[in-house]
Amino acid sequence: MERYNKALCRKHQPQKKEKPKNNYKPQKKEPTTYAKKLYDALKRRKSLDRCYIELEKYDGHKHIDITIEFQYKPILNIEIDSKEHLTNSDKLWSDIQRDYWSNKKTGVNTIHIPNDWIKTDCSKIARSIESVVKNIYWEINNAKKTAPYKK
Repeated sequence: MERYNKALCRKHQPQKKEKPKNNYKPQKKEPTTYAKKLYDALKRRKSLDRCYIELEKYDGHKHIDITIEFQYKPILNIEIDSKEHLTNSDKLWSDIQRDYWSNKKTGVNTIHIPNDWIKTDCSKIARSIESVVKNIYWEINNAKKTAPYKK
């Protein structure tokens, strides 16, 4: 209107340039052999049938090696790392920061398991994770039933 002193139809109005949208679509990452091995061991656990276990889940920020979900909500993230994640201070600090913000944002804890432990004690680790998931499951169910004590 400023330029022609008349209202223009939509077709002839100057178009505003739109900002490009963030259309980042993460590519599916191929899981490591250690992640597959632990995933298979967890899938064989009968008491984890109620849970959905997923390999290489993208959470909007990063890929998680294994995610265990219950009632469509993630309850535990599992990262399988090389020993560099414990011996390299930069990687260790990066993992700590990422886990802190992930926990703060979603309330989901992340455990880190070294590759070597999967190699030697995969079934024991799967049994321990199964026990932890049972405890989380129990807490979720009982939190709904019991309210905090009030005077």
